[in-house]
Amino acid sequence: MKIEIKANLGLQLAVMLFGGAGLFARFSGLSASQLVLGRTFFAACCLFFFLPNVYALIKKNYQLSLRLGALLALHWWSFFMAIQQGRLALGVISFAAFPLFTVLLRPLLGQGPWLRSDLGRSLWLLLGVALLIFPSLNAGDLLYVQAWGWGLCSAFSFALLSWINKRALANLGANALAFLQNFGAFICLAFWQIWQLESWPSRYLPYFYLLLLGLVFTAGAHFLYIWALGHLRTEKVSLMASLEPLYALFWALLLLGDWPSWEELLAAVVILGAVFWPRNSLEE
Repeated sequence: MKIEIKANLGLQLAVMLFGGAGLFARFSGLSASQLVLGRTFFAACCLFFFLPNVYALIKKNYQLSLRLGALLALHWWSFFMAIQQGRLALGVISFAAFPLFTVLLRPLLGQGPWLRSDLGRSLWLLLGVALLIFPSLNAGDLLYVQAWGWGLCSAFSFALLSWINKRALANLGANALAFLQNFGAFICLAFWQIWQLESWPSRYLPYFYLLLLGLVFTAGAHFLYIWALGHLRTEKVSLMASLEPLYALFWALLLLGDWPSWEELLAAVVILGAVFWPRNSLEE
C-alpha cells in the first residue's frame, strides 16, 4: 500500500476520533479547562512510554513545547467552550472554517503564495459556517453568536498550529511532536487551573471519561493526524479535516440521539462540497 494511501486512511481515522471528542463537553460534567487539562495529561502520559529519553527531548525543545502547547490549549479550550455555550454541531461546524485560516496564513508564514483553488474552497467553507450564524443573528441569540466566535477562535489557533507542526516535523517525529505539544498544553492549563481554583467532581465517572478522551480521542488521534501531515500537503489535510463536523453529527446522532437542524444539515452539505469537488486541484 502506498504511503499516501496509508496517510489518507490514518487522517480519516484521526478526524473521526476528533469528531467524537466534542461529545465529552456535553455529558462529562467538567468545564472546558478541566477537559483540556485532563485530556492533555493522559495523552502526554500515554505518548511518554513510546519515546526514548524524554528528559533530553523536553530539555532540547522546551520552548517549542510551550509555544505549541499554548496554541493547542487555546484551540481545545475554545472548542469545548463553543460546544458548552451553544450546540455540538455549532462548535464543530464553526471550527470547520480552519482551512480558510490555513490558506490565509500561507504567505504570512513564508510557505508560498495563495493558490486560487484553495482560496475558492476555503471561501466555500466559510459559506457553510455562515449558514449557522445568520439565524442566530436574526433571533438575537447573543450566547449562540458568542459560541460561534469561540468556534472561529478554535479554527484559527488550529490552522496556525498545523503550519508550525508542518515545519517542526522536519526535525521531530510524529510521536515526539505530539508529546511535546500535549505536555506543553498540560503545563499551560495547570497554571490556569491553579489560578482559577475550580472544584473537581468527587465521582469516578468523569475521570474515566478523561482517561478515554486522553488516550483514544487525543493521543491516538493526534499521532495519526501529525503523521499524515508529514506525508500530505497542509492545505489538503486541512480540507479533509473539515469532515470532522460530519463525524461529530454522526457520533451525536448515534450516542445521544441528537438530530441536527436543517441549517446544520445544509452547512454540512456545503462543507462536503468544498472537500470533495473538485479533487484534482489539491494534488501536487
